[in-house]
Order: sequence, then C-alpha cells, then structure tokens
Amino acid sequence: MLNSNIYSLDMDLKPCTGCFTCIKKGGNLCSLKDDRTKIEDIIMGADGVILASLVYVMQVTGLTKVFIDRMAYKCHRPTYFNKKTIAISTTGGIGLKETLNYLELVAGSWALDMVHKLGITTPPWPVSSKFHDENDEKIQHAAEKFYKSLDSNKPSNTSLYISFKIFKELLQRLREYLPADYEFYKKRENYYYNTKIGVFKKISVYFMLKIVLFMIRDVFMQNKEVQGHISEDLNS
Repeated sequence: MLNSNIYSLDMDLKPCTGCFTCIKKGGNLCSLKDDRTKIEDIIMGADGVILASLVYVMQVTGLTKVFIDRMAYKCHRPTYFNKKTIAISTTGGIGLKETLNYLELVAGSWALDMVHKLGITTPPWPVSSKFHDENDEKIQHAAEKFYKSLDSNKPSNTSLYISFKIFKELLQRLREYLPADYEFYKKRENYYYNTKIGVFKKISVYFMLKIVLFMIRDVFMQNKEVQGHISEDLNS
C-alpha cells in the first residue's frame, strides 16, 4: 500500500476566486494552476484517506479551508467512493465537535466513506498522566478501527442517493446553467456507480424529493420554464 502525506503548508494551493468555472464548466478548466490536480490524483489512488486539521477558532485552519474550497466541484460531482476515511483534529481547548463535524460533512459530499472521527485535546499546560493515557487510548482505538476498515470489502453505502436524485431532477431544467453537472449525471442512470438501491429507499426518497422540490420552488421563480418543470414534478 502506497502512503502519501499531503501537508497543506508544503503544497502550492492558491485561494479560490469564486469564479464558479469548476462547477459550471469543469474542474479541469480552473484558471488557477497549482498542486490541486496532484492532490486529487493522490486521493483517487488511495485506499484510505486521513483528513486532519488543527482547530483554529472553532473551525479548520485557513490552509485546510483553501484546500476544501479548491475542491468545491467535488460536492456536485463526487468521485471518491469506497475510500475509507477518518477525520482527525486537535485543540487546545474547544472546537473539536464543530471542526470534526465540518470535516465529516465535506468528506461525505465528496463521497468519502467516513469510518471514524478522532478528536484530541492538548491544553497548553501540564496535564495528568491519566489524561495522557486517555488520549493514547483514543488514538489506538481510532487507528485500529481505520486499519480494519481498509481490509473490509463492504462497498460504500448509498447515503448520497437523495442528493443524486435531486441533482438528476434539477439538471434536466438547469443544463444551460450547469452544463458540466448535466453531462456528469446524464451518464449515470440510477446512481453514481452500479449498485442495487433498495425498494424502501427508492420510495422514501421519492417522497423526500417532492418535499425538497416544494421547499426550493421560489428559487426558480425568475425562470418561468424551470418553474414550470418544478410545478409539473410536484403535481406528478
């Protein structure tokens, strides 16, 4: 198994300019030329991924956020399926929950399979040996759980099925505005990859989709054609 360590401080990653090109037209058309594609290739070739960040004021570090922002289009077109992932964070006091939950949210939107979240508190003052031992136990438990997951043949779950259906439905009407997304989902009939979707999940997502379309109906009021399609879906 090939191990690759990616330190954001050592990588050439330019801050996202918010031009929307990667989402609208394709990640390969980003005007910023740096190490982003190198990082993407490393993740794609990995069996497991460790997402780690210090806590900076209740959140990930600025460099970690730059990395996440540069991968924005992966939230629309996830490709990292079947890659076991662990999120790790350390803090001197507070913010572990917020930081780990954020890393989990990002990982899930990229289709990474989160198997554990490890948070370690390291105050900037001397602590008891008991406190050290408890941290060591947490680290050992997380390492074992992550390592075992790498040997598992269990495929990724289909938790993104609702997201897939929402994108699939909306892109029939938004292809003009999100052409890269449209081409991506047009090639995928039932899910992001070939798998069996249970009947119960299909039925529940069908009704959830109706609710979502109803809730976002006002977003499309300026486009009569799109709004008309949304209304048809709600009435079907």
